[in-house]
Amino acid sequence: MLPPAAPQPAPRCSPHLSLHALVDMMRAGTLPNDHIFPSAAKSCAALSDSRSGGAVHSLAAKTGFDLDIFVASSLLFDEMPEKNIVSWSGMIYGYAQIGMAEEALALFKMVLLGDGVSGDMGGVNDFTYSCIIRVCGGPTFLELGRQIHGHCFKTSFDSSCFVGSSLISLYSKCGAPEEAHQLFDEMPTRNLGAWNSILIACAQHGRTRDAFAFFERMKMEGVSPNFVTFLCLLSACSHAGLVEEGKKIFHFMAAEHRIQPGPEHYACMVDLLGRAGRLPEAVEFIDKMPVEPTDAVWGALLTGCRLHGDTGTAALAAGRLFEKGSTSSGAHMLLAAAAEEGDGAELGGVGNQVHTFVSGDQRHPLRQEIYEKVAELAAAAAAEGYVADTRFGPTVRGWRSLSRLYGYRREAIRVMKNLRVCGDCHTWLKHVSGYTGRTVILRDNNRFHRLDGGSCSCGDYW
Repeated sequence: MLPPAAPQPAPRCSPHLSLHALVDMMRAGTLPNDHIFPSAAKSCAALSDSRSGGAVHSLAAKTGFDLDIFVASSLLFDEMPEKNIVSWSGMIYGYAQIGMAEEALALFKMVLLGDGVSGDMGGVNDFTYSCIIRVCGGPTFLELGRQIHGHCFKTSFDSSCFVGSSLISLYSKCGAPEEAHQLFDEMPTRNLGAWNSILIACAQHGRTRDAFAFFERMKMEGVSPNFVTFLCLLSACSHAGLVEEGKKIFHFMAAEHRIQPGPEHYACMVDLLGRAGRLPEAVEFIDKMPVEPTDAVWGALLTGCRLHGDTGTAALAAGRLFEKGSTSSGAHMLLAAAAEEGDGAELGGVGNQVHTFVSGDQRHPLRQEIYEKVAELAAAAAAEGYVADTRFGPTVRGWRSLSRLYGYRREAIRVMKNLRVCGDCHTWLKHVSGYTGRTVILRDNNRFHRLDGGSCSCGDYW
């Protein structure tokens, strides 16, 4: 009797393998065609390899495929003799990927209005909408995202699984999980991408029980999970401190679904153990990994060390990172953060107005009103028993954005912060939300916090 087959890793996109296959194919005497060139160009883009991209472009020109509209959409835009919706959507996607929101929106508007667009290229499609929805995935773009959602509804593209999945991600990233859930429930058909999108939304907002419930629904509807699905579930467990549940999921994915854990899953498990304060167990888990720990794994351990003040284990993780010659800026930021929290920056938004603030900001035109409001809120918090916790650093607040925004109309305030919110600021915000009666939706570099009436959706675990 043959032994059971070893679990095989789930298929994944591998840009390196794609380019190696292209080289092997050409060595065998087969030239690429209009299907191969776009795939090769995407692989170069995924690797940020401009040299290989130039080589692919040169080969396309030598073989005459640079004039093909689908190949040209992947390689260049302005020089194309003819453009269709594929090329326009590709440019919008490219701008969205590198954070050039205004340029992406300008192109989308040109396509919708036909302004400067020549020829019969056809109307926008579900890929176009999915690309532009990416641009709105920030807490300050919620209203714009709703407008684009309305346009999708009018053109019936909201029924597309691709558009629906993008809209779920949009509402989640904008701090509106209820709208994401409603949209998911109203989708006429759901693919695996839609299920993963709602699971990610649950994980981002600490709705772990909802994530498990959606996963059960997913299985009942006969949808098979993939490696992203389990990454979402592990992340949800990490945000809620559900260590034993996370361990079960980690083993379940290989035992029941024959999906081998990847570097992301191992990093998530280390994050789960580290946040729960089980740092020796996290180190033991790393030592037993069958693959070389990545920067993300050591970074997750450093996060746990920072949360629990374990400088000894932090030194171990730092040493391993330096041994690897890590060039990750995120890892080095964590090293610094393990010793001291630096100054942060926030984006605060109400309606269509966006305010940018940094600690000690003296340049804002409304700074006098801001500092007066800070004093008022500080007095109110102190009256309720708030005492600054200096373990987290100086008490000079980076939340002046909120104090000004509290003067606006009574809708929720959405704030994006580039650092993890510290314990003192978190306590302060709970007092402020209770005193003012305002809802604050905060997105830091780890998760979402919804502060309302003096409490937070994270349950003080983050």
